[in-house]
Amino acid sequence: MNAVKELLSTEESYAKSLHQMMDLYYEPLRQMQYKLHPILSENDINAIFGNAEDLLMITDELKKKLEERIRPAAEYGAVPSVGDIMCNFAPPLKLYEKYVRHFERASTYLTEKQQTSKALEEFLSRTMEQNPGLLSLHSYLIMPVQRILRYKLLLENILQNTQSFDPDYQDLTDALSLVAEQADRCNEATRKQENTMTLKRIQEELHGAVELVS
Repeated sequence: MNAVKELLSTEESYAKSLHQMMDLYYEPLRQMQYKLHPILSENDINAIFGNAEDLLMITDELKKKLEERIRPAAEYGAVPSVGDIMCNFAPPLKLYEKYVRHFERASTYLTEKQQTSKALEEFLSRTMEQNPGLLSLHSYLIMPVQRILRYKLLLENILQNTQSFDPDYQDLTDALSLVAEQADRCNEATRKQENTMTLKRIQEELHGAVELVS
């Protein structure tokens, strides 16, 4: 039961963090597009946040289904089945691969924007000052990258604490297989993205060295 409760509690915490990022960073920046001097353009915002809105939508849906299943069972001390929920959740996890492929570039883009835009840096600092306990935008942006692997670990833990004759065992096994496949795809996307960014940095350094020599 503790393993199942951990799945719910961490999902609730993760959903809260995504809402904080979208409500306190994304939405204000998006609304500022319509001002005379916006801090970021629509292209800038898309480059930084990627498909985070899609991830928030599926996260809220998963959280709702887990709450509806786990909380009533917990009141009676029963161990709820969650394998079917996680099986159904596996296909939308493909959205994470898109986000992960985009993440390294997005993180670098945000850093560069902070270095060149005083208005953006002031907005980010002011937002944190006005919301005690709020994390930096960089800290929120990496959470989906970490979460996809966490799903795999959480399901492994639940499965380890489930007897093979339990009705939920097969669904949990199937869910773990599906989630692990998506996690592996995300890890591969991360590796490729890191390699691309490393190659880009090397090319820029070589280009700078050539300019110095010439």
